[in-house]
Amino acid sequence: KGPGETQLETDRRLIRRRIDTLQKELIKIDRQRQTRRKGRKHCFRASLVGYTNVGKSTIMNLLTGANVLVEDQLFATLDSTVRKVRLDNKHNILLSDTVGFIRKLPHHLIESFKSTLDEAVGADLLIHVIDVSHPSFSEQLNAVNQVLEEIGAKDKPVLMVFNKIDQLEEKTQLVALKRQYPNSLFISATRRIRTEQLEQALVHFMEKNLVETTLEIPMQHTWLLGKIYDRSIVETEEYTDTHVNLRFRSNIPDREIILQLLEKALRQNGKYRFEG
Repeated sequence: KGPGETQLETDRRLIRRRIDTLQKELIKIDRQRQTRRKGRKHCFRASLVGYTNVGKSTIMNLLTGANVLVEDQLFATLDSTVRKVRLDNKHNILLSDTVGFIRKLPHHLIESFKSTLDEAVGADLLIHVIDVSHPSFSEQLNAVNQVLEEIGAKDKPVLMVFNKIDQLEEKTQLVALKRQYPNSLFISATRRIRTEQLEQALVHFMEKNLVETTLEIPMQHTWLLGKIYDRSIVETEEYTDTHVNLRFRSNIPDREIILQLLEKALRQNGKYRFEG
């Protein structure tokens, strides 16, 4: 009995030490990801969320051309994958994939998957993917909404995407679903049915949140143009002998950052005008 108890205590101590080591590694990884997210703040960010095995990674691959793991397996996507997506000549987004949700996701798992779930919390738009062919998709939809509430993302703008419409047995099912969810998309990512509507919806969402601004920048400060191009959609760029007249569209936070950069750069030796 004595040696057995000693071995048991030894095993417990080793397990506790391993848990402590893994928790420290998680904290380190989370700090690294927070640093990367700060560098991506000026980009429009969309995050794929949804129940496990609804096709999020397939949609990720479709939009990005990447080779993200696609498996019919619980928690196949454990790490958050972030890719740049070029929607058209003027619109680019950063798209992230997240862990597949399940009903009553245990709190210790929420902590373990914090890094991937944080992509959803920090996103400008959540793309909620639903497997419309699943007999319990309504319950899965509600389960995802519950987890989003638990992680503090319930008030984020959401675009609902019903995937796998090719697996519906009756066309009348699709008609009824469109009536029930009028502002949603209905696609098949695997067969590429109506997938172009997803890109169009993302462009539309970006556009309705943009404001227009006009700037007059002295020629000695044209180095600022690169920073403006990074944070906005430039519509016109006209040069005079002394200034560059620029008209661009951006979200309000990015416009404030641009104006702050200009004010700081031109405070001592120049002036600028802006409208919008």
